[in-house]
Amino acid sequence: MFSRIASIATLALSFALLSSPVSAFVDVKMHDGKVVSVTAASNGGDAKLRIRDHDGKDESTFSIPSTVKVMLDNKEAKLTDLKAGDAVQITTDIEGQVTAVEASRAKA
Repeated sequence: MFSRIASIATLALSFALLSSPVSAFVDVKMHDGKVVSVTAASNGGDAKLRIRDHDGKDESTFSIPSTVKVMLDNKEAKLTDLKAGDAVQITTDIEGQVTAVEASRAKA
């Protein structure tokens, strides 16, 4: 009887430990493209980042809270440092909220 309870408890614990990290990775979505425009935050609202996909067909606009970490060429930056044409990768959580912005600029 004890071994059956121990087996069930071990199985339940294993499931709990394995399901949490996996779901954290599944719930993240990446959006790649090129910067079209950046609109600075105003009146306490979020900044806006408009991107075009790499095919140049679809555009999307993302609200960027001031708490989101922005990287440009592997250095911390402000969203307003990004320029049209910069390659960008936006990470969103399961609810579609932006959690990170990483960009790179082509060398001249």
